[in-house]
This record gives sequence, structure tokens and C-alpha cells, in this order.
Amino acid sequence: MNKLREYVVTIGHVGMVVLITLLSVFISVGITVFVTYFWGVDFNVMGLFIAILAPLIIAPIASWYLMKLLIKVHHLEIDMRVLATYDVLTGAMTRRAFQTNFETLYRLAKRNKSSLSYIFIDVDNFKKINDSYGHAAGDEVLKAFSLVVKECTRSSDLLGRVGGEEFALVLPGTNVEGAVKVSNKIRCLANQESVLYGDEVIAYTVSFGVAVFDEDNDVEVETLYRHADKALYQAKKLGENCVAHYGSTLKSQSTNNKDKLKVVR
Repeated sequence: MNKLREYVVTIGHVGMVVLITLLSVFISVGITVFVTYFWGVDFNVMGLFIAILAPLIIAPIASWYLMKLLIKVHHLEIDMRVLATYDVLTGAMTRRAFQTNFETLYRLAKRNKSSLSYIFIDVDNFKKINDSYGHAAGDEVLKAFSLVVKECTRSSDLLGRVGGEEFALVLPGTNVEGAVKVSNKIRCLANQESVLYGDEVIAYTVSFGVAVFDEDNDVEVETLYRHADKALYQAKKLGENCVAHYGSTLKSQSTNNKDKLKVVR
């Protein structure tokens, strides 16, 4: 059914009406010739004329609304799919779509024994921005930040809005050093690009918590979440506007969890 709708949309509304009309004429003439031959009735021009004229009148009227409705349903379905996949405000993936795509990338990384970085991101003091400038201004900050992230990441990376001012970023094939580098690049760019809202210039900062899946950290999805969440908590605790990671390559020799978190300013 979906392929049929795609075919209809490709041909277009008018094109489909013309196609259906010509097909109707062909079928009508074919039936007329068959019935005439089968019943042994003399073939006449008037019968042929009616066989052609009837579908030329009826088919466009009947198919015009039907094709219009079918194309409209197709576009509505696409719009609904987009709304279910992407956050309208920021263009980042919705929480559910992000989760589904992330788990696919996680299974791929696990099967191929490649690294995968997961980053929790939080806009610092976002409530204060909303209280000081209004929620519309806060929305502009979120939109501006999502553009910054997209500018610093690849098309293969995943960005999701997982909370009000909370985002998550997945970097396939990226180890902890690479994830920290990307996070710091985003952080610095966000610091440089203030948001202009009306007459107000709004500066904002962002904190990052990085966790990695690789040979040394063969952890399950839930554990990877916890590691990134712990790293983000540490970034907040150490003054915000920084990147904290929970990984193997950059961790200290200590086995204490607190010592495994390192901050890059």
C-alpha cells in the first residue's frame, strides 16, 4: 500500500487522473469489443463512441478526488513520521526515535568490536534563562545550541533531545579522546555564539558527560547511560561549562569511580 502511494505521488495528481482515464477508456473499449464479438452483435461506430466517451467523462470525476485524498494521506503520514522522529523546536531526534537509533548503533558497535561514544549534554542554568528572559527566549537558546552541535558533528552522529534542556549525542567509531575533543569544540563554540532575542543578548554555557563503549569498556546500554550521567553530574559539580568523561583510556590508575572522572576545560 505504501509503495502504491509513493507511485501515485511520483506520477502526481493530474498525471494519475490522466492515466486512470486512459486506462478506463482502454478497458471500456476492450469490454465493448469482447461483448460484441462474444454475443455476435454487429460492431458499430456509435457503440465505440459511447465506450470511449463514458470513461472520458466518468473516470476524471471519480478519480480526481480519490487521487487527491490518497496524496494528502501520504503527505500527512510523512508529516506524522517526521513529528515522531524529530523535535519540532530544535530539529534533534525525539527521545524515543533517538533511543531506537542509538540501540541499533550500539548493537553494530558491539558486533564489530568498534568504539562508540555517548554524551549527555545539559544547558547550564536554563531555568534562570527562562525566568530572566521568558520561555520564548529559552527556546531560541535551545535552537541555537542544536545548530552549534550540528555544525560540529558528522551526518552519521546522532543528536537527540532527551529532556527540556537536555540533549544526548552518539558518536559512532569514536573513542573517549575523540568524544572529549568534539564535546570541547561544541562547548567553546556555544560560549562564543550568544543568542540575540529582541534587544537582549543571551549568553549561555553547556556541560558535557562523556562515556565510551570499547574493548576496555564492554558495558551494556544501561551502564553506558549511568557512566555518561555520572560524568555529567561531575561536570556540574565542578562548576559547569566543562566536559567530564568516564572512560578507560584517560582514567587514572585508581579504581575509585570518582577518580575515573576527568575534567577538560
